[in-house]
Amino acid sequence: MTRPRRGWTLVELCLVLVLLALVGGLVAGVWMRGQRALARTAFDLRAGAALRHAGASLVAELRSASSADPLMVVDSAVDFVTPLGAAVVCAVDGRALLLPADRPADGSLLAQWASPPQAGDLVHAYRGTGLSPAPAWAGAVVTVATESRGGPACPSAAGGVEPAGLTQLRLELDGLPAGVRPGAWVRIGRRVRYSLYRGGDGAWQLGRRECAAPASACGGVQPVAGPLHPYTADAGRTGLHAMPYDALASALPAGDAPGAALVRLALRAAPRAGAPDAPGATGTVAAWLALRNRP
Repeated sequence: MTRPRRGWTLVELCLVLVLLALVGGLVAGVWMRGQRALARTAFDLRAGAALRHAGASLVAELRSASSADPLMVVDSAVDFVTPLGAAVVCAVDGRALLLPADRPADGSLLAQWASPPQAGDLVHAYRGTGLSPAPAWAGAVVTVATESRGGPACPSAAGGVEPAGLTQLRLELDGLPAGVRPGAWVRIGRRVRYSLYRGGDGAWQLGRRECAAPASACGGVQPVAGPLHPYTADAGRTGLHAMPYDALASALPAGDAPGAALVRLALRAAPRAGAPDAPGATGTVAAWLALRNRP
């Protein structure tokens, strides 16, 4: 005789469903917490990489800036002169300087360029004034920069002259400093500005602009790194904060800083969605930089 098979009662089925819902909720909660932790870690890694890249780019270029060149520091921008290269004057033609653009035949390096000079760049020529009260280095602004061949021979670092006909740069200046002669050293620089700006997607970035002569406007912005914290007047929250200091580490007013010996930079990453917007809530990279040519 076959016994009838007992099935599930409604109470048992409801109990199983409740237990499954509890276990599923616990598993889903653990999974969601894991996903949030993974998202936080990925965000922090991206933010850290953006800060390191932004800091490395800005710090590396600002390290080469000289305290003898114009410097402007405001809360969210740094405007300074970055060196392009140096060369020996081959000849002086009116208000123009002829500089070598090729490596001389004897292997001595009379010119080195990180980027070709152009109109609006700053030129500092060494006048070799000795005990004269006039500054040894005199400045001017490039009005026209061209490249040519067949110019006069350049003075050789090994003595004598280099062969004529090498490629040369002709830099016409807004005014030739007195006392500049063939064989003098010149250094060329270009104004650049690093600043915090808001891109088309609404995110705040660190941008770099190249500028012409000191009174001219800068060109288009090139993004360097981001996203950074949105701009705010609060130094503890803004994405880029810069401050000039003198040789005694006393803070100087923002703006043109001819007496600056130190610059402090702080970069802050954009806040994570849902994170508290408070000082220290996001990643920060800070650096102190000493400008060149300071005793």
